[in-house]
Amino acid sequence: ERRPDVKFKTVDTAHAGIPGIREAINRGLIEEIVREERVCFEMKKVEDYMAGILKGEPIAYGRENVLKALDYGAVEELLITDELARTEEGIEIIKKAESYRARVTIISTTHEGGIRLKGFGGIMAKLRFPI
Repeated sequence: ERRPDVKFKTVDTAHAGIPGIREAINRGLIEEIVREERVCFEMKKVEDYMAGILKGEPIAYGRENVLKALDYGAVEELLITDELARTEEGIEIIKKAESYRARVTIISTTHEGGIRLKGFGGIMAKLRFPI
């Protein structure tokens, strides 16, 4: 039985069984798969937020609006670019979001999703309630 939530990838190795698995690991194939999965996850997150904005869902974007939402304790989930997250301001924003038990996802700017998020000030938040 095939499960749609389980993804398969076939790779060529010179060996079968455990030695083949070891070969795949040593060639960095596992890391490549994990990296691809992470990019897909991040891009889907950003796309979901963009769609939410179009549908009128309570989403804040831009530093000023997200900081205001954080002050109200309205942030349920925060998306922040890796570039902003590495700054002092970004670290403070993340700490504040976590203090309100908001989920935080750091989005890489090395792919289209991160570049789009950067265009919105590098930060977006899904809100618990509209403000």
